[in-house]
Amino acid sequence: AYYRAVKMCPGQMIPERKLIFLEYANGNAQEAARALAEYWQGRLDLFGPDKAFQPMTLAGALKDDAMSMSQRQVVQLVPVTDTAGRAVMFFSPSRRKLAEYSIEQELRAVWYLFEVIVENPSLRRNGVVVICDLRGVQRKHIRKVTRYVRVWQTIDSSLPVDIRGMHCCWPTSAFYYAIFPVVKRLA
Repeated sequence: AYYRAVKMCPGQMIPERKLIFLEYANGNAQEAARALAEYWQGRLDLFGPDKAFQPMTLAGALKDDAMSMSQRQVVQLVPVTDTAGRAVMFFSPSRRKLAEYSIEQELRAVWYLFEVIVENPSLRRNGVVVICDLRGVQRKHIRKVTRYVRVWQTIDSSLPVDIRGMHCCWPTSAFYYAIFPVVKRLA
């Protein structure tokens, strides 16, 4: 996927972007190259060959998903940071209506939000805290957990930003059934 990106979207392969991965890997070029290759493979897997190499913007790779996901407010980036300067991502799975959109659309929105964080040097350095509002979550809201785990693992291992914490508020029995094992894998 990396070599396809070099050919298909050289504007996204600028040295400054590669430096972000190198800085995140503390100067370890081999680790930075691994993360960059995994990033492009994850992007290809999630967005498909038609969108993966488009600019990661609301008018580019997300033009078909952006309005749909922003109106549902399942996953959002809070417009202010916490006291440590970290980005805050708010996740409310009970707002899911998977009959109206696919889990892939939601996951692309999550990827995009992490891209927004990566583009901001201070947020990239300080990381992100995820807050999960689990009020009213039922099993129907947490289908496709395995797909979610794979994408979150790719984000965690390839995007140059750290998930500094995950806070799960108002857990339900569905949380202990499906979400808690996911959170444990990410820890």
